[in-house]
Formats: sequence, C-alpha cells, structure tokens
Amino acid sequence: MKVLDNFLPDVYFNHLQKTLSETNFPWYYNDTITGLKKDTSSFQFTHNFYKDHTIVSSFWPIITPLIEKLKVCALVRVKANLLPRSTTHQSSCLHEDHHSKGVHTALFYCNTNNGYTFFKDNKKVLSKANTVILFNSNKLHAGTSCTDQKTRLVINVVYYP
Repeated sequence: MKVLDNFLPDVYFNHLQKTLSETNFPWYYNDTITGLKKDTSSFQFTHNFYKDHTIVSSFWPIITPLIEKLKVCALVRVKANLLPRSTTHQSSCLHEDHHSKGVHTALFYCNTNNGYTFFKDNKKVLSKANTVILFNSNKLHAGTSCTDQKTRLVINVVYYP
C-alpha cells in the first residue's frame, strides 16, 4: 500500500473538489456502501464516471487528470462516493473492490475530514484532501463516515496499471 499526498496539481484538484461540491452535481442514493447484503445499516450517495467498459458521466473531464496521473492501462470502475456526516463514525463492512489478481484500487480523498479508511491488517489512513491510497483491489478494507465535516468525498478508481 502507498499513500501519496498532494497527488494532483492544485489547479486540477481545486476544480475537481469544487465541481463535486456544487449543489447541481448529480449524486445518487445507494442503500448500502459496499453492495453486500450484510451492509444494510449504512448508505451513501455515488456518482459513476465509468462502468461496464463505458464512460457514463458527462463530468468525465474533471477526473481525467487523476486517471492520467495514475497511469491507468485499463479501467474497471470509477465512481465518487459521498458519505454524509454522522454523530459517530459509521463503518462499512470489510470488502474487496475486485477479486482478480493484478487489479489495483486508488482511493482519492477530495476533502479533509476525520473519516478514514482502515484495512484488515489494522492499517488506517485518514481522509486528507488531495491524497491517494494505492493498493491491490483484493485487499480487505472499509471506510467510515466523518463527524467533523458535512460530507466525506472519495473517488474510487479500480484499474489495471
């Protein structure tokens, strides 16, 4: 696992963060965070940029600098997750993003807050704006909500490097 701070140049990061935070950005309700049946007590809002081998969002241009900097060979999925603030940290279930060998995940934090991502091996990474975590997609991990900001914004990129 790698954690890289100040991943994008400010001009690209600021535009991305501003766009995701605008009131007219289209977020869609999901009644689970991981899609697992046992993950029924939590929810989030998502925006898909890429799925089923297709760009599915007119907002795709705002994340192309992120995709280019990751040096992606092939994409599996790209989506943004918005978790609303909660009074205590709410955690998703431990899960893997993809089971195939050689597939990687990049979690890109769009805002700073006290939410975090934790891994089965007890490693924990705090949400810090313009920071990316890179790891194998079959590594068990979970995310939490935040308690100190209105939202926790994360972009999840699953890809072949």
